[in-house]
Amino acid sequence: MPLSRRQFISSALLLPISSLLPRISLASDEEGFDYVLKAQQATLDITPGGLTEGLAFDGQFPAPVIRAQQNKKIRIKFINQLTEPTTIHWHGLRIPIEMDGVPF
Repeated sequence: MPLSRRQFISSALLLPISSLLPRISLASDEEGFDYVLKAQQATLDITPGGLTEGLAFDGQFPAPVIRAQQNKKIRIKFINQLTEPTTIHWHGLRIPIEMDGVPF
């Protein structure tokens, strides 16, 4: 039975690519938190043959993926190791505005 285009793309391309994305580690040593996320300076391997100084989460580029079940609450401890105040915009999450990357 031949594969449809959708089946081929989802099985042959999307699954291997998603498995290569960095994942944030569980916060097993942080009581009460599901994840720990650190903003920090890092040396990033973005282009072939060169390293670039930049800002990253957990020293990773691209940023790590946080996986959560819909309608299940999670707690993330954010540690800012940068020299300036930092906020995060949580794409795709329904959270109070004061927790979504606004300066106030």
